[in-house]
Amino acid sequence: MNSRQVRWIVAMLSGGVVAWFAVRRRQELLSALPSSVQDSIQERIVLPFTAFGDPPPNDPLTEAVPGSMTRKVGRNRRISVHGKLYGPLDGEYIGQQVDVVETDGAIVVSLDGQQLGTFAAEE
Repeated sequence: MNSRQVRWIVAMLSGGVVAWFAVRRRQELLSALPSSVQDSIQERIVLPFTAFGDPPPNDPLTEAVPGSMTRKVGRNRRISVHGKLYGPLDGEYIGQQVDVVETDGAIVVSLDGQQLGTFAAEE
């Protein structure tokens, strides 16, 4: 084994040791907090089972209206459909999931049955 390989192994082991100590220290700090605070700090990562951008299986809106989907209103007050931006929508809808229906050359955006806007579909 040459010196380069030894340095690489030492670096990998030390990195693992540092990570282990960091995780242990975090666990010690969390255990010192009251249980009500611990419960609110719990980290959760949700991984979707479908491909990104696909509607969830058995989505009633998707089944009811062909060409319908949901989109999140971005900070720029716009939604993205097929890589194109449509909007702007009112600022109060930023971060909310809206219903989008593609009809004859138009993109119709609604929330809870209330139509928020209609935009000409770009090709």
